[in-house]
Amino acid sequence: MNFRYNDRFGKFKLMNIFAEILTKNLMKKVVIYAFAAVTLAFASTSCEKYDVSEPLEVSSLPKVTIKGDMYAQLDKTNSTLENAPKDLKVTVSIPLSDYNPNSNASGNHFVTTMTDENGKFSVQIPVVSSGVNARISFESFTASVLEEVGLTGVSEKTSLFELSDKSISGLGSGNSQKLIDLGSLEYIATSTDPNAGSFTPSTSITYSGNLTYAIKRKAGVFQTDTLIYAPIPPHVDPRKFADRSISLAGELPLRQFSRVCELLTDTAGQVQVAFEFSRDEQKVAVVRLKLESEVRMICQRCLDEAVIPVGGEYLYAIVKPGTDALHLPEGYDVLEVGEEPLELMTLIEDELLLSLPIVPMHPPEECQQPAGLLESETSKNAVKRSNPFSVLAQLKRDPNV
Repeated sequence: MNFRYNDRFGKFKLMNIFAEILTKNLMKKVVIYAFAAVTLAFASTSCEKYDVSEPLEVSSLPKVTIKGDMYAQLDKTNSTLENAPKDLKVTVSIPLSDYNPNSNASGNHFVTTMTDENGKFSVQIPVVSSGVNARISFESFTASVLEEVGLTGVSEKTSLFELSDKSISGLGSGNSQKLIDLGSLEYIATSTDPNAGSFTPSTSITYSGNLTYAIKRKAGVFQTDTLIYAPIPPHVDPRKFADRSISLAGELPLRQFSRVCELLTDTAGQVQVAFEFSRDEQKVAVVRLKLESEVRMICQRCLDEAVIPVGGEYLYAIVKPGTDALHLPEGYDVLEVGEEPLELMTLIEDELLLSLPIVPMHPPEECQQPAGLLESETSKNAVKRSNPFSVLAQLKRDPNV
């Protein structure tokens, strides 16, 4: 095809067409090059940045071990803590951003473990050289707690136990330890009484019915109780009672003391007993005992039955076996008591035996002396009689024996 351009307008139009075609081709190349540059830049940037997210791959990271022993007071009848229950969950949480400060990741990485049968736990935490911050939380639990009721009874009360969270900073950084031992951790009981805080306790609580004693609280909210008019238990921990300033008082049937009754003509009657436990100025555990009773024995002057008052007041210092008693103040009888409880019934019976007269007799004005028996002969014969427990009494009063 032949074109003829005889005028200048036709030549100008043709030049515009060629310019438009050239411009479109150049723009396509520019767009292609720009897209390639952006793609390359994005790829280069993404290779340098590592976004941490769950689950975190920690197999190659170094570890720091955290361990601890957990306890709770589940038995208030003794002074020791018990191990926390088995299978309590321990959770350690670490912010994901701690593993890569350049990351925008949010949330936490969690590591969990369970307590063993001894209340112990151990958990390994992945760390980085810049250090991580760990927060440790402990599962709460509900358990029955043994509590003393009066002096010899025991009851159970359900309580909720909780343990506050622990925080550790900089795990794995610098010269930080590879083992963190939290030591002994004690759960604290939270009251589950729905009436807690809704009333003000009285300063005096009186029990009746099958319970025959009263509990009187000393002045002051945080002071210990003094128990009085309580049934005399067979045995007690004298040091624990001394710490609480406990007093006991009551009546015991005379017939329950078989060794005493062997020397009597009648086992009827009661023994008035009062114990006071305390600490003296030297912090020595002290027991004060008061006994009052009347027994029936054969008068060695008239051979009739005589009613004889027995008993007395006694003061003891509680010491451990083998302790030198010379440093104790005068007036104390020594009672050696180890880890075993003090047998109160045995102590009462021993003192009753020692208080029996060597020669039981009526008062002279009440005694009906048999006819023909001279007073001098009666007195002479009486002196020859001896109480089989007199030697025991002498040994008991001698602190050097």
